[in-house]
Amino acid sequence: MPAENVEIVRRIYEAWNSGDLGLELFDPSKQETEDVQRFLDAFIRHDTSDRLPEISAPPLVLAGGRDTTSRPELCRAVAELIPGARFEVMEEEAHQPFQEVPDEWNTRVDAFWREVERRN
Repeated sequence: MPAENVEIVRRIYEAWNSGDLGLELFDPSKQETEDVQRFLDAFIRHDTSDRLPEISAPPLVLAGGRDTTSRPELCRAVAELIPGARFEVMEEEAHQPFQEVPDEWNTRVDAFWREVERRN
């Protein structure tokens, strides 16, 4: 896992332990600290980026420009590891553009698949 991601996870864990994270916005039922620790430990250990070059299906990696979780630069790093991947940013969207602007999302995905079909 890239060092910057390890640092992000470390900061999340520290904020969780201090009570400053405000996760009630994401999940109103507070999780036990030990459960969060196990999740974050597994998150740090589970790195399958070395397998990304094995993907053979045509990939479209769409990132939300305002996504603070899966930031565009992280999505770009994923796309760069997949041969032939297309990377696009939906500048005004956050983490779930498929729900935030489903028509725009579907238009982009449909255009991508039409292009893939033309190439084949």
